[in-house]
Amino acid sequence: MIGIVSHDSGGAELLSSWVVKNNHKKKFLFSLSGPALRIFKSKIKNIKNRNINFLIEHVDKLVTSTSWPPRNEMKAIKLSKKKKIFCSSYLDHWTNYEERFTQNNKLYLPNEIWVGDKIAKKIAKKKFSKTKIKYVKNEFFESVKNKKYHKQAKKKKILLLSTPIAKVAKIKFNNYLHFGFTELDAINIAIEKIKNSKYCYDKIVIRPHPSENSEKFKKLVERNILISKEKDVIKDISSSEIVIGYNSMAMIIAKLMKKKVYSCLPKGKVKNTLPINFKEL
Repeated sequence: MIGIVSHDSGGAELLSSWVVKNNHKKKFLFSLSGPALRIFKSKIKNIKNRNINFLIEHVDKLVTSTSWPPRNEMKAIKLSKKKKIFCSSYLDHWTNYEERFTQNNKLYLPNEIWVGDKIAKKIAKKKFSKTKIKYVKNEFFESVKNKKYHKQAKKKKILLLSTPIAKVAKIKFNNYLHFGFTELDAINIAIEKIKNSKYCYDKIVIRPHPSENSEKFKKLVERNILISKEKDVIKDISSSEIVIGYNSMAMIIAKLMKKKVYSCLPKGKVKNTLPINFKEL
């Protein structure tokens, strides 16, 4: 029996897709929290959600996604060490690797770390030279390559992806303005660039990051500027003609779905951390 522990949306998308691919040949127990619960339930029927302590007592292997800052996955890794249960953790991004396994300035690593691409593997090997790094096919990316998601948008919708840059700055540097701007500043810049550009559009839709409160974007709402209420990022991207963001995993997803994708960051403040160099808006 394999235990699955997940919290953040990015890791949940990868790990849930891996479970779907292996559901016919392996048995799973789940301990899910936050956005992960909805994501797993959208792909897998009749999930019984357990607490981590129950999971640890009934599995012989453990697979976690990762969260930043660390969430339930960290507790699972600690318990797996205590109970001598083999644990693997699946990385879903290309940044903050050490921070995902650090709590109170102490590093807690699983028995092995999974990655879904060559760039992630190179970074992980450099960061964790004494831990086994294993390539595991990114089934989530494979699923979004499916042509059923490549539908032409019915209306000229531009999707703006927010990233909680102020929160990241506070966690890493204890200063909300460490990067010189917030996500509201970045979204405002994107809106102004769109308005002054050649792009024709019916509406601009702001999609908050799953960890963000959408209320902070309300002052930006106009006749043709809305805040997305769609829970599924795939549906939001599918209905859009253009996708704009900054260091968002959803930009990679949009690229796989054959959308026009642009990066929009205040110059000189933050570098692109994604494995693709997108055109600047």
